[in-house]
Amino acid sequence: MNLFKHLVFAKNFAFDAKRVGVFLVFYALALLVLGALALSFLTAIGVSLGSLTGFLTQSFLFDGQRFFKFAGFGLFFLFAFVILALVFFLAFLWLFAGVTRNAAHLLRGNRVSLSACLSEGLARLPALVVLTILVGLSSWIASLIAQFVLMFLLVVPVVGLVVYGVLIFLVSIVISLAFLFAQFFLLVRDAGVFESMRESVRLFARKPGSVLVAFLSYLVVLLAVIIVASLPLVATFLLAVASLATLASKIVLFAVLGVISIAFLLLGFSFTVVFNAGFFSSVLFELSTERVERVTRIKGKRLIAGKKKR
Repeated sequence: MNLFKHLVFAKNFAFDAKRVGVFLVFYALALLVLGALALSFLTAIGVSLGSLTGFLTQSFLFDGQRFFKFAGFGLFFLFAFVILALVFFLAFLWLFAGVTRNAAHLLRGNRVSLSACLSEGLARLPALVVLTILVGLSSWIASLIAQFVLMFLLVVPVVGLVVYGVLIFLVSIVISLAFLFAQFFLLVRDAGVFESMRESVRLFARKPGSVLVAFLSYLVVLLAVIIVASLPLVATFLLAVASLATLASKIVLFAVLGVISIAFLLLGFSFTVVFNAGFFSSVLFELSTERVERVTRIKGKRLIAGKKKR
């Protein structure tokens, strides 16, 4: 596997204002909407139940009217949060599918606009949602089976617990690697839901080293980008702590610095998602093409051998 080629392709793919901008707007919108919902919840509590001190007093627990009013607000905002989280989850899958389709077209030598790829991603969204759910369920069931099988290790007091924890962690890693390319088979190779899961497991069984190297390489890039993107926010926080005595007079300055730092962090998140789509699409394109070529050569040899026998 030509790892350097895949990293370069992913880097060039991710250094695109449109692709990164799509996710940057998505993250900013999600943060604003969910933040506004949380602020509305706190405001509703303050207006209807009084101060936070009153809310925390013991008398509140025995005031049925106020308690049920709070419970009603809590259930309403919990329901709203779940609905919004689901909407943003589907939106993220749609954007990821569109950007991955864009990478797939580039790898085939076709230049297709991002808007057209987003339309293709919307068409693949139902299958992607089903695949995501099935992969999650399959991983969960496999983890439960592993925990049940390895439960005998817990008989040994300390060593058994440590070995059990290590083995469960390794099993979780293996399961994650086995399904690592499932979404990309669906989006890059246009495979079906079950075929994508099967082919991802086969790819890992056939080339575990390549899959592991690809995963670790992306993990290194992810950590490096997130660390760099977090530096402005960490610096702003430390500066605010150091200036705590005069913070009130500089509140506007720190508010502006905080917004800029958060925007830079969201930019880092956006870059890593686009890099993910480009990198794993490129890796899959090479590894799955190798398999197709190998199968074709085997079938060709069998066909030639069959003709010679005749």
